[in-house]
Amino acid sequence: MPPIIHAVPPTPGDTIGSYTLLESIGLGGNATVFKAECPTHGVVAIKVLHPGKLAELDVKRFHREFQAMKALRHPNIIEVYESGMHNAYPWMSMELVTGGDLSDQIAIWNAPNAGANTFAEITHTFSQLCLALDHMHSKGMIHRDIKPSNVLLTEHKQVKLTDFGGVKAPHSFKTDLTVLGNLIGTVAFMAPEQILGEPVEPRTDLYALGAVLYMSLTGSKPFVAKTMAEYLAKHLNQAAPCPSTLRPEAPKHLTSLCTQLMQKDPSQRPQNAKSVHKALQKEDNHHLLGAEDVIYGVKSWLQTHDTGLILIFGHQGMGTKSCFKHILEHHKKNGWNVHIGSQLPPSSKVRTLIVLTESLQKIPKTFFTDLQSRIQKNERLIVLVNTVDKWKLLSTYLTVPKQAFALKSLSEAQIQQLLQPFGLNRDGRRILSERLLDLYKGRIEYIREVLRHEWVYQLKSLSMDGLKSIAIPSSHSCIQHQTRVLKTVPASTLPVLTVLLLFEEPISTGALTKLMQTSSDEIGTELRWLNNNQWIEIQETGMDRLIILHPSRFGRFLQRLISTEERILWNQKIGDVLLKKSRLRPADRKKILHHLAFLGSSRETNTQHIALAKHEYKQQNFEAVIGHIKALNNEWMDADTELQMKLLLTNAYYNVKTIPEAKAVLVETLQHDCISEESKRELQIKLFVLEHRNRPIDQITASQDSIHTIIDTPSPNNDFEHEAILLCAVQHLYRRNISDAKRLFTLLCERSNDGIVYEQARTGLEIIEGLDSDTLNPLHLSSNLVEHTTMPWYLWYLESLLVSGSWTKLNDHLAEQRAFDRHSTTEEVFEAWTDYLQGNAPRARERIEQLDPAQYSDQSPSSIRLLLHIVRLQKRLHIKEPSINIEWEELIGSIDVLEKQWQSIQNGTPSLSNIPLYWHKDLMILDAAFATTNQIDKDLLWNGLSSHAWGIKIQVSKLFSKDDSSTKWQDIHGQTIRECARNMAGDIHIWH
Repeated sequence: MPPIIHAVPPTPGDTIGSYTLLESIGLGGNATVFKAECPTHGVVAIKVLHPGKLAELDVKRFHREFQAMKALRHPNIIEVYESGMHNAYPWMSMELVTGGDLSDQIAIWNAPNAGANTFAEITHTFSQLCLALDHMHSKGMIHRDIKPSNVLLTEHKQVKLTDFGGVKAPHSFKTDLTVLGNLIGTVAFMAPEQILGEPVEPRTDLYALGAVLYMSLTGSKPFVAKTMAEYLAKHLNQAAPCPSTLRPEAPKHLTSLCTQLMQKDPSQRPQNAKSVHKALQKEDNHHLLGAEDVIYGVKSWLQTHDTGLILIFGHQGMGTKSCFKHILEHHKKNGWNVHIGSQLPPSSKVRTLIVLTESLQKIPKTFFTDLQSRIQKNERLIVLVNTVDKWKLLSTYLTVPKQAFALKSLSEAQIQQLLQPFGLNRDGRRILSERLLDLYKGRIEYIREVLRHEWVYQLKSLSMDGLKSIAIPSSHSCIQHQTRVLKTVPASTLPVLTVLLLFEEPISTGALTKLMQTSSDEIGTELRWLNNNQWIEIQETGMDRLIILHPSRFGRFLQRLISTEERILWNQKIGDVLLKKSRLRPADRKKILHHLAFLGSSRETNTQHIALAKHEYKQQNFEAVIGHIKALNNEWMDADTELQMKLLLTNAYYNVKTIPEAKAVLVETLQHDCISEESKRELQIKLFVLEHRNRPIDQITASQDSIHTIIDTPSPNNDFEHEAILLCAVQHLYRRNISDAKRLFTLLCERSNDGIVYEQARTGLEIIEGLDSDTLNPLHLSSNLVEHTTMPWYLWYLESLLVSGSWTKLNDHLAEQRAFDRHSTTEEVFEAWTDYLQGNAPRARERIEQLDPAQYSDQSPSSIRLLLHIVRLQKRLHIKEPSINIEWEELIGSIDVLEKQWQSIQNGTPSLSNIPLYWHKDLMILDAAFATTNQIDKDLLWNGLSSHAWGIKIQVSKLFSKDDSSTKWQDIHGQTIRECARNMAGDIHIWH
């Protein structure tokens, strides 16, 4: 019996290690899976054993599962991070996969309306699963529980094998022996030897793989049984019906593979997962990327020609062999006589395809005359060759139709298809495909080989910058071929080619002569050889010639084949020559850095980084500024230059909105010994702006007396100071320091008459002018008002659109925010309002239920205002309200009166004179109206509404008219609708 566990099992909201459990997303026979998040890994899955599964053997098996998964690193195997104990409960964290499991996909594949690509998808999915099994088997592990629910799929259909609780691993403990009644695995997919308790091996997993493939093809398990005993007996003694009997359209290669995998005798099955993968690859068109047009063209051409000569040509690495193999196998299946080699086959009435791939020197001369003679006798012969020289020679002998097909390099889009299984997002696939295209020229064989290396396992965890900088491994095939190619270059020419490869850009013959320290005649001889052998292209440029490495050559890859000593020597020489130019342009400095950086940092690299940082700053290329300054070595800088670079770095971080880094550099710079009082004053103002510009103005700290003192004597035309003045002005206004706010707004309006700061200052003055009257209408303020979401009146503006009944304008604004990717929680709340107003209550309810109240935990006034909107919608949508804890006493200034206001509103008796600035009075009146029954209070609330609050007026009058025995409020309601029609210019709505 398992021990009695008194500890309460974890539930959503609990913390396990550094993980916070968010929700339960899966419940199995042994464990619960939670969605969780942590600072290190982000959103993950956490697997926790059930209370009833805490016996010693269960716990050991759980820990062994983690150790097994930790030892496996493969893109098609679920990745685990950490494990531990939470009270008495073992847990492990792993990557979160959100695309469902194979059971869901099997249902789709076997639905009546299954897509045309169903069998291609099955082939591709099981190819990935074979790769996972091959990796696991290579580590000496047997899974023993392959079934659909243990094969997860990402949203991009990447396979993730999971649940290693039954894994057979090297040195596993003896209690793991399979005995009848305690079988490890799932009986519907279990191999006979596993049932009998015999030793298991990789082919045991292949039997289960076949059973899962059977289900994928047919939608049914291989055997139908009502009891475990019946399942076991059928696995031991019966052959499963052929999948084609249940699904006749299933491809033969899949049905026969399924039958082979489910052989009772392991020796009759495929010997390993790699061979199964190979069999699937033959039918998976992913390995024929780039060859599709050629294959289609050849097949079409052969349908209309009885005799002919075909050339299929492709550079090394383009997949010529795969293309030939596919064509040969296709025509064999269709009854052709396929013959390989230059020995002509016996005459036949069957159409014959002669494949000539041996070298030209090995083909006897009699072959050509005999072939022509047999074609003249009307034998149906097609000759397929793979080189241009054979094509040309055969063309002189044969008077037959001819057609040439050229294989193409992969495009970026096609390389992205190859990257699909590795969990990268769209931008990640784009970045990596560009790099692979540049390095390997789109050659499919080289790229596929590289994608089989272990480096691909870490790709999905890298940032965009990481993907741009990660070292792409070398393709062994490419190395072999390019090494052979380099050996064909004469020894005297090799130094010239080395320089061209390292220089990377076009170079004039004059510059090359100077670099090589040789005569133009000697260089000319080497260049002619390189040109004749298509290593370079030469362009005439008037007085000189420009030398360009041929675009089809593997320039960046060939650099890797140059010895380290040679690279150091020539990079140093190239850098020295470039430094001797009389006038260095930015492009020259970048070249110098490129070559000298290979030798490490130096005083010279510092000089170039400093010059480029200043240049890029003038060009406002702030990302580049950051890169250059971070590459500097302080050892070769004086104090003044160091301070200058810190100031540039601060401004660069500020402009790319990397605020934490900018603040850190600012604080460090303020402590610098060489900083002047004037610079210190400027930096203090910048620090103030950086700390407050991206937070709601109602969160600006009150203790900023030094800043207020500084900005009382502002410098002209200083954007930072103007922004600081604006922040302080709105801070004053928010705290009802009206005179100080007006003074600062006026100062800003006097200093400029355009730009964001001016528009905000003008808005501030208009608000001050309208504070004591009912004429203030936020809708008539600055046209730029809504663009500045950090200002406190942005939320007020949205509320005013809601209150006034301008719901079309509100909807258009929210659509614009979505289009320009300026969508936040604020917009989500108001989108819920628009859904509700337009009668789509289910969508509004869905939006509100998805919002997380925890994100308002800062208890700022802005957060509370949004919380109150959520409460309003919850009431209207009849959603059970969550417990919202508002710490009113922690709020600053006049905001603490809101607690009493909110309580009185719930009773229908708000104190209209005490509603703080920016807390929309009209919305609060509507809240109170829902609870008001007293006639005097109704009149009080009605008279307190703003003149332009048409949306609220219609609602309040409608509410009051429902329970009124007289016609007073019915008349007011009708009159309000008529006035709304006159004032709203067609944007009239009834708020139901």
